[in-house]
Amino acid sequence: MDSTVDWKIEFCELLFPANEKPRNEDQAYELKYINRPKSIFKFRGVNQEFFPKYIEEIKDEMIWVARPDRFNDPYEIYFKADVQKTFFEFYLRKYPRIKSEIPLEVLESIRAGERPSERLFQYFLAKSGNLSKGSLEVLEEKFKNENLDQNRKFMNDTVKVCCFSERNDSIPMWAHYADEHKGFCIEYDIYDQAKELIRFLFPIIYTDEITDVTKELSDGVIGWGIKPTIFKSKDWSYEKEWRFIRSTPPDPPYVGVHLKFFPIKGIYLGTDIKDEHKSKLIEIAATKNIPVYKMTMSDTKFSFQHFSIS
Repeated sequence: MDSTVDWKIEFCELLFPANEKPRNEDQAYELKYINRPKSIFKFRGVNQEFFPKYIEEIKDEMIWVARPDRFNDPYEIYFKADVQKTFFEFYLRKYPRIKSEIPLEVLESIRAGERPSERLFQYFLAKSGNLSKGSLEVLEEKFKNENLDQNRKFMNDTVKVCCFSERNDSIPMWAHYADEHKGFCIEYDIYDQAKELIRFLFPIIYTDEITDVTKELSDGVIGWGIKPTIFKSKDWSYEKEWRFIRSTPPDPPYVGVHLKFFPIKGIYLGTDIKDEHKSKLIEIAATKNIPVYKMTMSDTKFSFQHFSIS
């Protein structure tokens, strides 16, 4: 297995361990810090609506972090969980007196069985003499409404993301995110930045499986929403993505926010960039002392190179 993949998986296992392994957040972030790339790259287009905004972001050293449901992957922040198990553990945490009102062996039997949340409620309804067909129907409707879509909506309302790549020479990335090579790419220096800021940067892990957050929701893990945000389908692995992830209040549900970001190390112009966009980028780069490079096509293999133009 690729050593790059190895450390990313180890990072995730430290942050979100399986079974009963202890969570080691500090060790996870230290591992990520050690393995961070020297730079990350943001591809930008040059259409009339967004190009002026991108110029302002360069000028102000800002980035836009947005709702994940605005991205082009329908599986953004898509996760699965056993709702019955998660609510069972949630109720035990929220109402600790439950443990003193039900025999331990009964409690463990409910936990180990199917539909533990409903069975827990049935136990107390029967104990109080209120167990009836009507009460069971209300119970069934409650859990029908307590679905994962509500959690996904909450995630999109509160999690804000900006996406980057470890590469600036990916032909598909230039085609997909930089107006078919007519756009540009910004290089950000993250190697010499403070650990406190690197903490909000996360590597993407590519997999075939939908992320399961049953354990995190059951254990009440703070920051559990990071987990589904950093797992994507292997179909996207060519992006070699990193994400800057921050949170916002759920109300109002912000579309996105501008944030101060890491220093810009360079600007790379696409192979087919127009002179008007090239001139504007060189002009703004000069005011910020940012080097500008032009991407070129190799004559011997399918790859890009770049050379300095300022």
